[in-house]
This record gives sequence, C-alpha cells and structure tokens, in this order.
Amino acid sequence: MNAPKRSVISKSWAPVRTHAGIYTGGKVQLSPQRPGVEAGSTFACMLQDDVAVVDATTGALLFTLQADKLDEEKEAILSFALRPKHNHIVTASRNSLLRLWDLETRTCIRTIKTTDVPILCMDFDPTGTLVATGASDRCVKVYDIEKGFVTHNFKKHSGIVTLVKFHPDAKRLQLVSASDDSTVRVWDLVAQKEVGCIKDHMSPATTVAFSNDGYTLLSSGRDKVINFWDLRKQVLVKTVLAHESIEGLVVLPSPPSDGIVFATAGEKGIVKQWKLSSGAICSVVASQSPDNSLTHDQDDSTSPHVAYTDLLVNAARTVCQYLGNELVAVTSEHNFLLLDQATLLRTRQIIGFNDDILSLKFVPSADGNGLSDRIVAATNSNQIRVMNRHTLSCDLLAGHADIVMALAVSPDGKWLVSASKDGTARVWDLVTLRCVAVGAGHAESLGSIAVSQKLHSYASGSAFFVTGSSDKTMKLWHLARASALPSSSLTTTLSAAAATKAHDKDVNALAVAPNDRFIASGSQDKLIKIWNASTLAVVGVCRGHKRGIWALEFSPVDQCLASASSDKTVKLWNVKDFSCVKTFEGHTASVLNVQFVCAGMQLASAGADGLVKLWTIKTSECEA
Repeated sequence: MNAPKRSVISKSWAPVRTHAGIYTGGKVQLSPQRPGVEAGSTFACMLQDDVAVVDATTGALLFTLQADKLDEEKEAILSFALRPKHNHIVTASRNSLLRLWDLETRTCIRTIKTTDVPILCMDFDPTGTLVATGASDRCVKVYDIEKGFVTHNFKKHSGIVTLVKFHPDAKRLQLVSASDDSTVRVWDLVAQKEVGCIKDHMSPATTVAFSNDGYTLLSSGRDKVINFWDLRKQVLVKTVLAHESIEGLVVLPSPPSDGIVFATAGEKGIVKQWKLSSGAICSVVASQSPDNSLTHDQDDSTSPHVAYTDLLVNAARTVCQYLGNELVAVTSEHNFLLLDQATLLRTRQIIGFNDDILSLKFVPSADGNGLSDRIVAATNSNQIRVMNRHTLSCDLLAGHADIVMALAVSPDGKWLVSASKDGTARVWDLVTLRCVAVGAGHAESLGSIAVSQKLHSYASGSAFFVTGSSDKTMKLWHLARASALPSSSLTTTLSAAAATKAHDKDVNALAVAPNDRFIASGSQDKLIKIWNASTLAVVGVCRGHKRGIWALEFSPVDQCLASASSDKTVKLWNVKDFSCVKTFEGHTASVLNVQFVCAGMQLASAGADGLVKLWTIKTSECEA
C-alpha cells in the first residue's frame, strides 16, 4: 500500500487506529432500554469463546467478557442474554455455570451451578427476574436470577432445545421453545405446563416472533415456510411460503389496520418485508448491493449474495438516535447491515470480522498528491471492502464468485481493479461503487494485478492494467474501454489486449513502473522478469531469490525494484542491468509484502512471522 510521502528518515512507527474483530458468528442481541440509556445504543455478540460488547454507532469494540479469567482452565461461553431494565448480562459456559455480570464494572456478581449439559440458548422475561435456558438434555429450565434456583423444568421436547423466547407481555408469563425435533412448544409458567405445540415445521424452527398485540406467534425455519399460530385458540391460522431458508424474522411496528407487518432474512441475502393480511411481499431490497437496487423475489439472478444469519429490530417504540428506526441484518460473513426500517435501504454497515487480509490499498486523492479517506481490502472473501480509514465504516463490493486475491487502485483514486480465484478481473468505479467491466480469459485463478501509474494516462485513455495467474500467463488489458462507460451502464466484458506465458509457475506479483514503460512480474519459479509494457517483450531477468516471489514494488524516485520472497529476504534490484543491489535479512518467515516509504528512502516489509520491518535503504539497517 502507498504511504504518504515523507522527506525524513523514519525511526519508528506506531498504530494510530486498529480495527479488531468484534463478531465471529452466533448470537447477536441489541441492548434493552434501561433508565437513562436508550435501547440499541450497544449490542452484544459472540467473539470466539467470549462475549463482545460493541458500540452500535461506531462498531467499536467496547470490551469483552471472558469466562476464562475466572476459571483455572479456559471455559468457552456458549450463550448469553442481556437483562432488561438492568446493565447486566447472563452467560452460560461449558463448565455448566450461569454467570450474571455487571456491564459497568465488568465483574461477575452471581454464579449459578446448572446440570452438566451445554446450555445453547437463553432469554430473559420482560421484568429481568427470570431467565429461561434451553440445553442439549432436551429440557427447558427457568431460573430466578436473583435467588439462583430453578423455578420451572419442562421436559417434553425429544431433541436438543435450540431456541427459547419469553412472551413480551410480562403479565402473561408464557415461554416459547423450539427444538431440533422440529416442534415449537408454548409453556404457561403459572399453570406450569405446556399449552400449545406446533408440529407444522419440517425442520427445526430458527426464529420466532410475537405480533404487536401479543396474540399471534410467528415461526420460521429452513423448511422455507412461515407459520402463524393463534395463541388464544392454540391453532395454526396461516402458512406462507418463503421460498428460502429463513434465519431471521422480526415483527415491525405498524398500525393495527395494516395487520401484521414483518421482515425476514435468509439464505438469499435479501431482506423482505411482508404483510400477513395478504401473505405477500410488500417490499424487497437486495441490501448488500452498494446502490441499494431493488431485487424482486422472482429474480433468479445468479449474482453472488452473502446469506443472512439473523435479523434484529430495536425494541424501543420511539425512534432513538442510533437504532430506533433501523433493522440490523447479520451476514454469514459476520458483518452487520443497518437498514432503514421504513424503506429497507441500507444506511450503514459494521464489519464484524476481517478474516485473513490478502490485499490492502490506500485510495489516493483525485489529484494523486495525497490520500483520500478510504482504503480497500480483500479479506478471504468474494466481496471487497471499501472502508473509511477514520471511522472504519464500510461498503462491500459484490460481484466475484470466489475469493478476491489482489487489488490495485488507480493513482487518481477513481478506479479499483481486482483479481479473483474465479479467474476474472473486475474494474470498479470507486465513486459509484459499481463494477463497470469484467475481464475473463485466464484458464486458472488470478493471484496478482497492477495498474498504470502515470496520472495523465487516465485522461488520455492510455491507462492499462495487468493480471497474473496460476496458469503461468500475464495479460494486459486496456482500461480506457471500461473507464469510458457512463456510471449507469451495464457491466461490459473486456478482452485482453496482449497476453504471454510469463513464468514456469504461478505469477504471484506484478508491478508497473512510475513511467508506465515497464512491468515487473514475480513467480513461484523464483524469477523476476522485467517486461516492455508496449510489446510484452522480456527486457531482463532478475535472479537471486532462493524461493518464490510474493511482492514487487518500483521505487518512486530511483530506477530500482524491491522484491519480497519466501526465502525470508527483501532484495533491491537495479532495473538497468537487473543486478541485485542490496539484500535485507531479518524476517524469520516468508516476506509477503514490501513497499517504498518516506519518499523512496526506506522500505517497509511485512512477513509471515507477524512482523512489519522498516529498512533504511542507504544504510541497510532495520530501524523498526
């Protein structure tokens, strides 16, 4: 990535901002309203074996609760529930303990010993006095959280209990549970018995919700149907086909005249809004599309969408500053999409987990003399992340069908090109966040990509990009055809302007010289080749690395090239005679990236040893 130019030698660097993971899959719950604090200002979610508490506005990790700090051996937290009207959370860990935590002091204030079976789900009643648990022993238990004893034990399920939910009306004292026996059961805590059993699902229910008047229970699952159950008569009143596995369902605030209005999210990656009166979709949005374009349920488009794993709505009945008028859709890639409740249009996005970062680039400013406020990242996913480097808010670019391996950004910050395992390169307009062109033609996955470096080449129409592949070839593509398209145009297909067999093994690295006259390629065959950009003829070969090449970078001020290799070294090459000028040794594992910094006077290298090293070229010393 290109760092800001500096005219002095840097001796040490320190991180100014860090984006740590906040979510790795599992339960997510918005904070309930409590005195002085509006609902939805924070949320809790699973982070590996711990529970993370996150600021819902910024997506910043506030703190984590770690059960292992209290145990001699690490015990994973399996489930949790936020306590209404209190700043408390209860967690269930693998050692069969329920712990009540004070979120202000982050201390455990009460411990309850349970049976020696994993507790998989929990929910508080509206008063915050009772907590229900569902476990692998097929039992539903209710605990008095203050006094620490079991008040109810229901045993009619024949499978693992996967979901428990209290009725929102505290006066009714009813509890709903779902199991992998595909039943949904309704329990009356006053009568201490089952008062209803729904056997109309063909697979376990994934979510349940109550209508605003509290008289109808909605349930959905992976059998692609939504069932409506009259809680007064205990009868099924309607079944609606969802045409997809449903992972999240919420009832939305609406006038009584509208009937039951609810939203669903599932495997198609589309949030749908429904009305019970018609059983039809009243609005749909493919909210992961950057332009929020509408996608109808009948659309059989094969464009890759990331499935949703949950859907939440703020419990507050009044619109609050943060989430009061928003839905939160959770994706299978551990991201949070915040949608306007009325229109279902995406308002912002929170990144839950980055996974392996395969490529990371700064986006230059339009004049090419500095940096914009954005960075782009490829993170072991088929989607590209465009992030604000100050706020870390994010947009996702969807289009590739497999993992994106490499990224390159034009010097004017307008164009992004991406290389993927799906064998294609894509050109993205970073203003509109649309894919404007696709380059196909490689026989195998792409692993490297680079773009023209001369700023005026984009205005003159001579800009190009190059791609390297596991098929051992390198292809050159003219960017003018893609950049000439109006932003509203459909994606066009590019054809390579030139192609050549570049190496005897995978082409892992590419770089374009500052004057656009030369291209450098690096491969697993240990060679670096310098090519004439106009003819794709080899003008020289750099030999010296003992293992494959992972990264290349031309100097911005001198006629030299830096390379990073699996042989744990960084080398500097003279591009006139292709000789090795310097070798920088110090990494204890493969060097995966190298960049010129401080106006070309220093090199920054990143290795598989987890270290970033800063080298002064003149002295060959490692400064940091």
